[in-house]
Amino acid sequence: MEIKSCVGCRKEIKREKVWNNWKTYKIDISDKQWERKKFCSRNCSNNHHARKRYKNDPKLREYRRNWFKNVSKEKRKGYYEKHKPIKKKYLERLKKENPELLEKWKENYLKSIRKERNKIFERYDNKCAICGFSKVLDIHHIDKRRHKRGNSVMDYKKNRVIVLCPNCHVSYHRGILSKEELLKEYKPIILNEGIWI
Repeated sequence: MEIKSCVGCRKEIKREKVWNNWKTYKIDISDKQWERKKFCSRNCSNNHHARKRYKNDPKLREYRRNWFKNVSKEKRKGYYEKHKPIKKKYLERLKKENPELLEKWKENYLKSIRKERNKIFERYDNKCAICGFSKVLDIHHIDKRRHKRGNSVMDYKKNRVIVLCPNCHVSYHRGILSKEELLKEYKPIILNEGIWI
C-alpha cells in the first residue's frame, strides 16, 4: 500500500491492492494516475485552485469586496453562519492530526492582526486622535464589530477604526465623549481609486 498527502486538505490518499473476482490482486489506481494524483477529490482541487486564483488576481479581490459591500445585512449574517461550522471542523481536525500546522496557522494569524494594527497606528502618527497622548494606545471600533469573540483582520479592514488613549477610550464608553466628536478626528483609508473604509 502506498500513501500520499492531498495538496488541498492534507488528507491521506491511499493506493492499495484489491482482490479481484478471480482471486488475484488488482491495483485500484494505475501508475500514471498515481503520479498525476495530487488531490483527494475534485471538490478539494476546485477549492484549492479558487484560493490560488483569489491570491494572485487583484481584480477578482476588488470585485468580491465591492460585491460584499452592496449585499444586505441579512445575507451577510447567513454567509457567516454558513461558514463558521466549516472553519471549526477544520481547526478541530488540525488539533488531532497536525498540531504543528495549527501552531503555525495561529502565528500567521497573529502576525496579520499585528500588521493591521501597526498600519492603523501609523495612520494616526502613533498618537491619540483626540488628546495627542502617545505612550499607551488603544484601537476603538466606531461601528459595532461583526465578530464578538476576539479581534480579526477583517474587523480592522472593513470597519471604521480610530486610535485613542485609555483615558479617552473610557470617557467615550461612559458617555463623556460623543460619536460625532470621534468622527471629526476619524481618518479613512485612501486608495488610488478613492476612499475605501
